[in-house]
Amino acid sequence: MAALNVVVDPFGRNGWLDLGLPREQVASVVDYQIHKILAYRRAPKPAIVLGDSRAELLRDAYFAEAGRPDVFNFACGGGTLPEAIDTFWLAAGTTRLRQVVFGLPFSMYNELNRMNRLPTARQVSRDLPSYYLSPLVTKASLLVLATAATGRTFVDQLPPMSREEFWDYQLGPGAELHWRRWARPRVLLSRLEEVAEYCRAEGIDLLFVLPPSHDDYRALLDGHGLAAESALHRRELARLGRVLDLDVPGPLTADRANFDDPRHVTPAVARELAFAVVAALANGPQ
Repeated sequence: MAALNVVVDPFGRNGWLDLGLPREQVASVVDYQIHKILAYRRAPKPAIVLGDSRAELLRDAYFAEAGRPDVFNFACGGGTLPEAIDTFWLAAGTTRLRQVVFGLPFSMYNELNRMNRLPTARQVSRDLPSYYLSPLVTKASLLVLATAATGRTFVDQLPPMSREEFWDYQLGPGAELHWRRWARPRVLLSRLEEVAEYCRAEGIDLLFVLPPSHDDYRALLDGHGLAAESALHRRELARLGRVLDLDVPGPLTADRANFDDPRHVTPAVARELAFAVVAALANGPQ
């Protein structure tokens, strides 16, 4: 299998052979983190975006369009706070950072969500033997070849239901599952404080961004007794860095047409938000 991975090289680790394979199309969804770690090592940038799928919506192309081609979006779908923190340290150890955009909505600010896939991704991408012998890389190689041969997409990111059904799920069982397993960060807050302290010491502009959610989703906080915790979350972030709060009631958050689901805005809105982030960065310490 190592030979297969050398030839296919699904994540573009070595760049030896250009076979016209759909590497980017497949690898970017097979494992977000390996894909982005290797991309960042090839072309590190001084400004990064961290977070989950909501921060990932702020595409590199939007930042470039807004005059900031030096921004690299390191956010990953399904990302957690531990992963975002570890990604920060990985980037800080790779290049000299100047600005960090940390997408940190309240739902991600959760002590009980300790999932962290980054150590595995970092290990796989660390050196060539680890990369070529990785079962995950082999899986990606096979998917790249299958996609090239058939033209089909074998990794589907869309939920297995209609938009309306998924909307209702996110406001019902999905939200219930998430909020009943929420606890105020303590260990994670301490780790976040270490990030803030490093940024202050190194002169790095740390900007926390709270992405918008639909009004119906935000209203669920009251029903779960978490409205006060959400307000505390905002105050804690303001203590650690600058805050761009986009999750405030208004025309944007009231209109379902602005959202693909209650927590994720449409690409058109995400582009506008990226421009708002660029404006906030321009108003920060230089």
